Amino acid sequence: MAKIKQAWRIILTSEQLAYCLDSKCIVEIFYEEHIDYVGEILGFSEYRIEVEGGSYLRSNCKVRMEVSFAKTTSLDLTYE
Repeated sequence: MAKIKQAWRIILTSEQLAYCLDSKCIVEIFYEEHIDYVGEILGFSEYRIEVEGGSYLRSNCKVRMEVSFAKTTSLDLTYE
């Protein structure tokens, strides 16, 4: 039986933002210590992150994405 563990990954680099853009994953953008946007990234530059309805300065926000890990339990695969 697999147990899903949720974790959050903080997106810091342009490479990580490119992954989010290419995979169309859902991200959360924090601005002033609260979630201000949930959705896809539409584009980014060295200084800005473009989202539906506007953009954020990269230096003024924190971006994170949810990551799921499957932790398998021990299975007895011996046969009698």
